[in-house]
Amino acid sequence: MRYSCLHSLFLGLAFCASICPSIGAEQAAGDPTEYTWKPMADWYRPDLRITKLTARTVEHSELRLESGDDPRWSSPDWDDSDWVVIERNRVPLNEGVFWLRLRVRTTGPDEQVPSLINIGGGISAWDCYWDGVLISSSGTPGNSRQTEIGGMSSARVELSPEMAEAGQHVVAIRLSTFRSARAGARFAQLSFYTLPLEKFRALDMKLNLLPAMGVGAMLTIGVAVFLMWLLADRRLILALLAALCLGSALLITVVTVPIMWAYPVSWMPFQIVARISLIVIVSSLLLAAAVVHLYPSWWRSLLVVPLIVQTAIASYCLPLGINVLSPVLWRVAFISALLFVGWAVWRRREGSRLILVGIVATCGLFEWDPKHFEHSNFVFAFLPTLVGLISAIGLRLRSERLHARDTKLMAARLEIELLKKSLQPHFLMNTLTALSQVIEEKPAAAVRLIDDLAVGFRSLARFSGEKQVSIGEELALCRAHLGVMSARTDLNWSLEAEGIDASASVPPALFLTLIENGFSHQRPRKDATTFTLRAERTSDGVRYIFLSPGTITEDTARVSGGTGLRYVCARLEESFHDAWKLTQGAVAGGWETVIELREAARSGART
Repeated sequence: MRYSCLHSLFLGLAFCASICPSIGAEQAAGDPTEYTWKPMADWYRPDLRITKLTARTVEHSELRLESGDDPRWSSPDWDDSDWVVIERNRVPLNEGVFWLRLRVRTTGPDEQVPSLINIGGGISAWDCYWDGVLISSSGTPGNSRQTEIGGMSSARVELSPEMAEAGQHVVAIRLSTFRSARAGARFAQLSFYTLPLEKFRALDMKLNLLPAMGVGAMLTIGVAVFLMWLLADRRLILALLAALCLGSALLITVVTVPIMWAYPVSWMPFQIVARISLIVIVSSLLLAAAVVHLYPSWWRSLLVVPLIVQTAIASYCLPLGINVLSPVLWRVAFISALLFVGWAVWRRREGSRLILVGIVATCGLFEWDPKHFEHSNFVFAFLPTLVGLISAIGLRLRSERLHARDTKLMAARLEIELLKKSLQPHFLMNTLTALSQVIEEKPAAAVRLIDDLAVGFRSLARFSGEKQVSIGEELALCRAHLGVMSARTDLNWSLEAEGIDASASVPPALFLTLIENGFSHQRPRKDATTFTLRAERTSDGVRYIFLSPGTITEDTARVSGGTGLRYVCARLEESFHDAWKLTQGAVAGGWETVIELREAARSGART
């Protein structure tokens, strides 16, 4: 019995002794000095292209943080088991000097670590150690904003073959973040990539080539359209399109600079503000260009509304950060443009379908990859919208050209009709009869009548080849014609002009035609034989008010327009395009015709 008890006691002690090592091993397995290993790409956003260059056999550990400053923390043998584990995008801001540590290893047999180290993310000042050796410095970390010296936004370091040998390596970073804050950010971010050199160079070349193509394409289109606006046609849509292309080129440049070149971290807030401002400007110009082309009658002051709305959205959403704000601004612009253009399509506006197709295609390409829309994808994604706008503008220019040609031909035909009317046998017979009678009774008046006839026919012959004449010459022709009519009707016809600039230009026989319409469609009265022409300045041009005296006859064709009115409208359209307006109607004492001309059109006509 005693032997059995002692035997059991010894067996129990032996069992305890055998399980103690396994318990210790379990405790070691749960010790915080054991690290969490993941392929490098898994520690960052899945949409990053740069992390996909590195094979998944290259693994990084979690990131550990310790406040304070101790040079011994750069040693690969330092025990960081009690350091705080943080995410790479939650590095503290506005902190004094502190340290970060992580580890890098390869899991393939005899596989070396990729030789290129890329450090960035916006931290302002750091010293980076690889296995205890300082490999990169940027600025000077400090315990206050005054003592910290900001460095560059990123750095690339190529490891020597000895440093990149297979195995596990320790990365220690000494830093401070007083100058790292982005607009609306609460944390800084550390980007630490181990990259294969050749693959990185190939991606870098590709990422730089596409933005360079975009800048070149947008600059070329913008300069070409601006020269068209400057030298050929001063229409607003061309100016907006030129500004849209030049602003797009500047936006691509601002977005690309941080990727292509390292720059001082202190520039980062200005780069973000510039990027947001250019997104607001470009997206507002896109909406304004579509509205101006499809709704030319809208008030031009409304064009600032998209800019105001976009600015308000940018100010309100600024704390969300540029990565959230940028897609919001673009989506607001695209949705607004689609609503306006969709309404124009429903109203069957010329060119609206082309613009709609272009904007829809751009929206699809934007939603496919919003992150790279302003960088490598812009030249391809924005191209459908530009093609739609330019095609719609081209269609309108072609229509206007055909319309101008038809107007010119119509003006020429109507001019011939008016000349035939002035030279018709009935007119000549009545005029010669009146002349013979005046010669017998009033020789002096006969001389004036002959002079008036000569002035009238001479002016008509000279005006037939002119597009513009001065109002002074036009009034002389009108008064000569009234002199002839005075001899024919035994009434003293005259023309009074008020506020007239005799050097201003108008189409030939413009007011003469209105006088002839008065004789054709009104009965004269002996107490009303004076035609009046009055000029009034407006905010953007001049208004001519012409009053033809006499009793209005019941002639419905006068409102819709006969040969004379068609000639007047054709001549105005030929000279001033859409920058004119004609209204007419009966008033007390006769028939009033009002012609409004915009100043820019009158200046262009004289040129």
